[in-house]
Amino acid sequence: MPLHLQLVRVTTDTVLFNLARYVTTLATSGTCYNLTLIDKITDYDGNVIMENHAEVNNQVELSSDIWNTIHTGMNLAAGTYSAFSSLKMSIAAKTGTAQEKRTTDPDHATLISYAPYDNPTILYGSAYSEWLCFR
Repeated sequence: MPLHLQLVRVTTDTVLFNLARYVTTLATSGTCYNLTLIDKITDYDGNVIMENHAEVNNQVELSSDIWNTIHTGMNLAAGTYSAFSSLKMSIAAKTGTAQEKRTTDPDHATLISYAPYDNPTILYGSAYSEWLCFR
């Protein structure tokens, strides 16, 4: 089953495609794919003109204990985010902060997540610049 990716970008220097590859690698316990944006092209009647499949770039080799710790930690973190409480599925997520080089510039918030936790088919990555909210 393909993993479906949602990207949200609100002005930041963070490269969300790298976050997408990162969360995909975490969700798949180490399989890092080359980025593709199209899985197939169809004509007006729904006939498939072209199919596209992501190719594996590399495999991150870690013990199953480490992967389980990463997945469990992200699932526990997602449980603390009130925005996810109304969803009817178990989610894995992690937030982060990207700091600007100059101390006078605001930080940027990032969020990566995947769901369902036990069999990921949806990936999400977003980055928000604080200055949009407070300037």
